[in-house]
Amino acid sequence: MKKIIILNVLTIIFGIYPLCAQESDYYDMDFLIIHSGKEYDTALRLAKEASRQLDMKLELRGMYESPTEGLTTDELCGCGENHGYIPRGRFDSGEYISIEYSDYYEGFTKGLYMVIVSTGGYIDEQKELLSSARKFYKDAYIKTSSVYLGCMH
Repeated sequence: MKKIIILNVLTIIFGIYPLCAQESDYYDMDFLIIHSGKEYDTALRLAKEASRQLDMKLELRGMYESPTEGLTTDELCGCGENHGYIPRGRFDSGEYISIEYSDYYEGFTKGLYMVIVSTGGYIDEQKELLSSARKFYKDAYIKTSSVYLGCMH
């Protein structure tokens, strides 16, 4: 009887352990967005304008419009492979202006080019910047989405 109890306890412990030990490959990130639309050219024009008006760096991260993927790049990562479009927030949080493609963000309307002003972990940290952005872009808002941080290979 004692052996059965011990076996049952071990089965429970080792059966639950993998569930507890796994960490999520996703992280919630807040995005300050000043524009979303179907036209890349409009997003690019607004991103350049916002860079001047908000006195912030425009960083397109080597991405350009792709008819099949929305955005893509020719740049290789440190591993020597081209992973195509990698959504902002994976390794590059902070305050700078970029154009991102909504299909790669959980909970966003598909097929839109978004002009993003900042990314971060907490909405409260971005409220002052949101107030500044709304002086020029009255529809600016903050939205939270999960960003994939897992292996790309």
